[in-house]
Amino acid sequence: MGYDAAVSGELLRGFRGWLVVRTGDRPEVSWPGHVAHLTFPDDTDRWGWTDLSADQLEQLREAWFRTLDEFLADRDARGLPAIENDYRTWLATQPWYNPEQDTHLS
Repeated sequence: MGYDAAVSGELLRGFRGWLVVRTGDRPEVSWPGHVAHLTFPDDTDRWGWTDLSADQLEQLREAWFRTLDEFLADRDARGLPAIENDYRTWLATQPWYNPEQDTHLS
């Protein structure tokens, strides 16, 4: 997002981890991919946005803004450290996670 770049990444800081905790998807998935998963949880090909109908694209666009609003409200209410702690706790439960090689919060 252009505004996020203008504020040195602070607007979306913690957003991906917050989404990962909600979707259970791997952290390598882009934040739009996580929002697509939340919007269309039964769609096994949710990464292929080019196949979405106009109505689905509208649903997804609305979901992106709604999800960002939910994240910002949660971060304002609980603070970024709580959100990062939720993400670290989730990471620790993943069999593939190696804390000695952690690059997920950097």
